[in-house]
Amino acid sequence: SYENNFSLLNGNLGMFVIYMPAQCNWKKIPNMLRAIALQENEFTHTLGYPIGSVISRLNSNDKYFQKIAPKCGSPKQFIKGLLK
Repeated sequence: SYENNFSLLNGNLGMFVIYMPAQCNWKKIPNMLRAIALQENEFTHTLGYPIGSVISRLNSNDKYFQKIAPKCGSPKQFIKGLLK
């Protein structure tokens, strides 16, 4: 239920964030990304296995995003800064 809704939200956000890398859309929703990162960590801790999210896709494709849109910078570093 909640996990499914989380997955749906991440799927929809993926369209906005992941599939339009040159627009730097991930920089436009810092509060949402922070909330998703915290929820992803909570799911991982509670369930004992990782739940994929837009955060994990941004982090794992960091070099790709930097190559496609160098003006945007590193999504991994951006997210890291949100969680301090």
